[in-house]
Amino acid sequence: MVTDLSGVTFPARRRNREPVPLIELLLAVGPWILGPIGWRIGDCEFSSGSRGSAELARLTNGEVRLTTLKLVDLISDGVQLIDGDVFAYRNEDEDPFLVLASVRGDEWDVYSDERGLLDVIRGIFPDGKDLPAN
Repeated sequence: MVTDLSGVTFPARRRNREPVPLIELLLAVGPWILGPIGWRIGDCEFSSGSRGSAELARLTNGEVRLTTLKLVDLISDGVQLIDGDVFAYRNEDEDPFLVLASVRGDEWDVYSDERGLLDVIRGIFPDGKDLPAN
């Protein structure tokens, strides 16, 4: 895991058992992911059966950085991140400023160096708990 990032963890399903999709997390942190942001797909497992899931599976563990708009396009048809990490980078930075991690599809861990971003996540997902600093 990346160092110097704080984090919040919360259930990947709402109380009514409906899943919290990756696209919802992107929408929640929208102001922080506009502009020259690059996304890298870590070692991930995605739901199958959609156009986007096949391309995301191909990009897993690669060094290709997607734009935010490309990532949104790939996950907009209902793709679920079942397990793994998606990393966001500012400009050409080597270290990510945001990590969205699905833990076995049971919970989301969101890490960032942006305190305001984590405050937004805490506000939207009140069952969230702070993760120990890494």
